[in-house]
Amino acid sequence: MELLNLSTIVKAKYLFRLDDANSFSSLKKWHAIECIFQKYDIKPIVAVIPENKDPALMYQNLNPNLWKMVQDWDAKGWTIAMHGYQHLFHSISRFQ
Repeated sequence: MELLNLSTIVKAKYLFRLDDANSFSSLKKWHAIECIFQKYDIKPIVAVIPENKDPALMYQNLNPNLWKMVQDWDAKGWTIAMHGYQHLFHSISRFQ
């Protein structure tokens, strides 16, 4: 009696989502992750902040080529998502 049928085992599948891509992202880090994903033919979801106003995500000077990068990711088959238009937290009072 065979306890484990290896022909029915399904390979694991993974989803990669890269959050906070914006005009102030570290280009060095993005380039490094792009190279790894290209090498292994990984097609992640990239969540883009179109008009980043969050100072906590301003890692370098303004990159005017963000949308060219987004177009290149799209051309590679990567999925593009929006991750908050300006990435600002708005506090609200639920009890007035």
